[in-house]
Amino acid sequence: MADRINRRLLIIISLLAISVISPLYALQFLIPYFLILQFFMGAFGVMVGPTTRVHVLDESPQKSVGLFASLRWAVSMGGSILGP
Repeated sequence: MADRINRRLLIIISLLAISVISPLYALQFLIPYFLILQFFMGAFGVMVGPTTRVHVLDESPQKSVGLFASLRWAVSMGGSILGP
């Protein structure tokens, strides 16, 4: 899917959707819809990882592919460690 659609647009849409869905977990009247929220959160979350990996690898210079890939990994792990 990342090859057919503009990658930057896909990343932006995914991150915006995640930022809209995340606060919905705090609303008590949405508890019955928890599984639906989880599904959408997972779907948009899964779109971010591979798309950013492909985007970083395509945009980085040939000599520095390993550096940029490890930098992307470190930033994403740092975000996971710090939390939402």
